Formats: sequence, C-alpha cells, structure tokens
Amino acid sequence: MVFNYKRKSERGSTWTETSMEHALQAVRNGESIRKASLIYSIPFSTLLKHVKSNKTTKSLGRFKTVFTPEEEQEFVTHIKELDSRFYGLTRRDLCVLAYQYTPKRTTLFIVLKIMQRVSNGIKIV
Repeated sequence: MVFNYKRKSERGSTWTETSMEHALQAVRNGESIRKASLIYSIPFSTLLKHVKSNKTTKSLGRFKTVFTPEEEQEFVTHIKELDSRFYGLTRRDLCVLAYQYTPKRTTLFIVLKIMQRVSNGIKIV
C-alpha cells in the first residue's frame, strides 16, 4: 500500500519542542501563560495543557499506542511464524493472544484496533 497522504492544514505545526521548553521555563520564572504563548507563538490552550502536565513533547490525537514499535514487530514476527507452521489462528484467537501479550491491561477495543493494523498482510484462518 502506497502512502500518499498530504496534510491539509498547518494545525499543530506552529511550535517546536524547543520553543515549548523555553515557554515552560518562562512560565516557571514568573511569566504569565498568556504572555509566554504570545512571545513563543504557541496557542494559549496548548501551553496551558503543557504547563499542567509538565511535558514538552507533541502528541496529536487522543489515542496512545499500547505496543512500542519493537514490541509490535516482535508480535507480528511471532504471528507470522505461527502462520508459516500452519497453526490456524482465528480472529478471536489472535485477539486473545494480543490481549495476553499487552504489557498493560487494556480494553479489548484497543486490542481489536491494534489487530486491524497487525493483521494487514497476514492470512488469518
């Protein structure tokens, strides 16, 4: 599958992590949040969120990943190994295996979303 997505807006790209660090430092030194947001060109609500959480990294969207890229690749390799040995996994078996593999206990809904990504290219019996 070819990835040809072109971003349609500039939302979220008005600030960098270094400017966020500088703005957070200014707020800690007594600068108001509104003034720091104007100086460093960061939206007020974004800076307020980062002041409350004390984090400088960008995160788009509300969903967080369950697996790290290494864990996900290890899991995909394991499933492909099972497939090459003709060990038939139903979709439910695959979901149960993913649920057992998760480092933190998550809802089954999140695991099903992960399985949609993982199952691309894998023949599921």
